[in-house]
Amino acid sequence: GIAGWHLGVPTWIDHVKQKRETKAMRRKAASKRNWQDEEMDVAEADLATRTLVGKVTMIDQVRKSFAVVDGDIYVPFTANTSAEDWAETLKVKDALQLTAVLKPQGKNRWYAYRAERYVEPSSRGGKAGAAAEEDESALMNSAVMEGLARGK
Repeated sequence: GIAGWHLGVPTWIDHVKQKRETKAMRRKAASKRNWQDEEMDVAEADLATRTLVGKVTMIDQVRKSFAVVDGDIYVPFTANTSAEDWAETLKVKDALQLTAVLKPQGKNRWYAYRAERYVEPSSRGGKAGAAAEEDESALMNSAVMEGLARGK
């Protein structure tokens, strides 16, 4: 036989030694993506999207990397279209304009891949305009949820 043949490492062993992707590795890769990457992926997948205005209901206090809007829309800070650092400036009850896609799994039903601070148009005027906007948002949310309930 061949001397020392048992000491050689077969080539297929390289594939076995690969590290499994951990949560930390996935988080790090996701943090390097921006809203343009997400928008491109959604467009390629031809998914239905929804554009709305909502209020921040929760901000991640541990990593300062995401917020939840209207209690049901996950908004990663990478979805921010402005240069503003939301980890420092975003507060609960701030209004955001979002473009979101339905999430098939997880705690929140929607995933916002594009977001910006909402500035109310001056033509609506003050508190009456804000109340009308909230009514429109509530009507939109209830209509979408009704449609989803029928689709099940």
